[in-house]
Amino acid sequence: MNAPPSRIGLLIGAGSVGSRHLRVMEQRYEQLVVVDPSQAALDKARELMQCDMRSFRDLTSAKEAIIGHEHETTAVVSNWGTERVRTFETLLRMGIKRMFLEKPIANSISAVFEIAHRSSEDGLLVAVGHQRRYVGVIDHLLSSAMPACGGRPTHVVVHGGAKCMITQGMHWVDFAFGLFGTNAISVDADLSVDTINPRGPSLGYWAGSAVWRFPDDRLLTISYSNDCSVAESVYVYGPTGRAEITDDLDVITCIRDQNQVRSDPRVTRTGLVEPEPAMSWSPDRGPSIGMQLDRIDRGLEPVFGIQDAVLPTNATLASIIASRRGSRQKLPIGADDEFADMEWPIS
Repeated sequence: MNAPPSRIGLLIGAGSVGSRHLRVMEQRYEQLVVVDPSQAALDKARELMQCDMRSFRDLTSAKEAIIGHEHETTAVVSNWGTERVRTFETLLRMGIKRMFLEKPIANSISAVFEIAHRSSEDGLLVAVGHQRRYVGVIDHLLSSAMPACGGRPTHVVVHGGAKCMITQGMHWVDFAFGLFGTNAISVDADLSVDTINPRGPSLGYWAGSAVWRFPDDRLLTISYSNDCSVAESVYVYGPTGRAEITDDLDVITCIRDQNQVRSDPRVTRTGLVEPEPAMSWSPDRGPSIGMQLDRIDRGLEPVFGIQDAVLPTNATLASIIASRRGSRQKLPIGADDEFADMEWPIS
């Protein structure tokens, strides 16, 4: 992609996530353009900034701020998932070819395929915000934590209070794809949806349990309750130990007593892990979006791009479909499925 470095940062969606991104963008771009339908959100964004920014209530109006500089603009999209497709299409019409999309990249199976197709066809650079893939957590687990736990990861368990199977669960589905190094082959789910999404009453918040199956009998299990406010717990198990992943993405690894394991290595002779960690690890504390912008701002392929996000997004949306059907859902769901065009109210 022969284009000059990005000089203009265009943020679409200045809510809680967008505000965090804006602080990073302020340090990168000569000009900031912020779009949000809420004047209160725009006013708050302006208060956060130490530099000048231009603000607009809709994306079409923002075109005047970048006209003639489309190839020097990077768009960061962090509005609602229900708006993602329309935002993507508008950015294409504006001539912008560098984008960072927060997850979910779209709110239907067919739209996910379409965005990926258009990105490839039009030569776009589209990075996606599945940061658990590229902040080093998986590398540490595979190179250090799991060998200490007796081998490769066997299963991942996520459980806790109201986090939403789609909003938060999508991060862990994608994480499992990266950790296991392969695609999920099926999902079973029993879910319900409530209108308690903090981003807006029109958005759903899914609770219940889902199990994604991967080759070689490896599993990801997620269970959330919308009647509980306890933070989630995340464990990656190996043959003789487990690694806990904290909310800050620290990894704390605990293993079984090795003398006990050697005296009876049968898998059916289970034992508790030692209370003292065998090792602890923390990721780079810098904002993860910076890793993505470092590349696409210079016209380079993203660390984790749109094509990488297609199947994990498909597999996450499939949990709702499996629950609706009341049966195990083979993956991936195709564009010809009866549910492919269903638009889900996800954030």
